[in-house]
Amino acid sequence: PAGAGLEVRSGGEGEVTEVVGLERRTVDSFAGLQKLLAVGNRNRRMRETRLNEHSSRSHSVLQVHVRRRMPPQQDGTVTVRDSKLSLVDLAGSERWGAAG
Repeated sequence: PAGAGLEVRSGGEGEVTEVVGLERRTVDSFAGLQKLLAVGNRNRRMRETRLNEHSSRSHSVLQVHVRRRMPPQQDGTVTVRDSKLSLVDLAGSERWGAAG
């Protein structure tokens, strides 16, 4: 929701990190990923600061979960590989106290 803070939970090194209240969407193509990124970009919230009244900077979090199911081996064993990539941009946060 606009104006609401986000709660980020981390279990420590190697543990699950999550942003409370976000939803996971599934895509199966690059075109689907591009559409989803466009939705996220439209939902970004920005605000001015004392240092820049026309600021276009905002925080963003992108987590990409990839699941790859390997072809069955001769014995019928199926291997599934799960990966997660987290990208976090805390735009300008290093000077947030001065910016207000």
